[in-house]
Amino acid sequence: MNLSQLIKHPQALVSDLRVSIPSQSVLSEGRRHMSYANGVMTAVIAGPEDIGPREWISLIIDIDELGVDDDAAYVAASFFATEYERIESSLKGNSEAYVPEFFTDEHGQESATDWVDGFWSGVRLRPTAWAALFKNDHARGCVAPMYLLTDGVDLQEHIEKSGLDRHELLVQLRQAIPECVHAMYDYWQNRLAMRKVGRNQPCPCGSGRKYKKCCLN
Repeated sequence: MNLSQLIKHPQALVSDLRVSIPSQSVLSEGRRHMSYANGVMTAVIAGPEDIGPREWISLIIDIDELGVDDDAAYVAASFFATEYERIESSLKGNSEAYVPEFFTDEHGQESATDWVDGFWSGVRLRPTAWAALFKNDHARGCVAPMYLLTDGVDLQEHIEKSGLDRHELLVQLRQAIPECVHAMYDYWQNRLAMRKVGRNQPCPCGSGRKYKKCCLN
C-alpha cells in the first residue's frame, strides 16, 4: 500500500501492521542506519563545501534499488531533508544544541560506530577539500574522536595513556563529538570568511598582521 492509498483508507493500516510489524533485528538495523545517516549529514553540513542533496542522499538510500513508489520516495527524501535542516540549524546556533544520533541497542548500550561510519562516508565525498583541516595541527584534533571510534582502530595505546578502561574512554570520545563537530563547522566557516578578506587587510584571526602574511598561507 502506498502513501496516497493509506491517506484515503487509514483503517487499512491496522491489517497491514498485523502482517508487517518488523522483528527486533529489523528495528535494530533501522536504528543503526538512522545513526549512519545522521553521521553522513553532519559531515556534509560541517564540511568545506556545499553538497547538493541528490549527492549525499545517495549514500543513505537507493530509491531505484528499493523499488519504492513515488509517494514513498518523496516521504523518504522529505524526512532526510527535514533532518538535514535540523542539524544545520543546530550548528548555526539557531536552535537547540547539536546532538549526534548514536545507536542504542535494546539493552540501552550506546555505540557511535554507525554514526562514525556515516561521518567518514560524508567526508569521502570531498576528500581533497577536507585535506586542509587534516594538515592543520590545531584543527586536526577536531576529528580525533571520529578516528578513534572508527571500527577496527586499536585503542590500547590511548587506554594506557589516559588511565581509563576501554568503556570509560569510549564514553569520553562519544561525549567529545558534539564539541568537535561545532569546532570543525566553525573552522570551515572561518576559512570561507577569510577568502573574502583582501591580501593587505588585517587578518581575521586577530594576530594584527596582514592577511597575506598570516592565515592566507
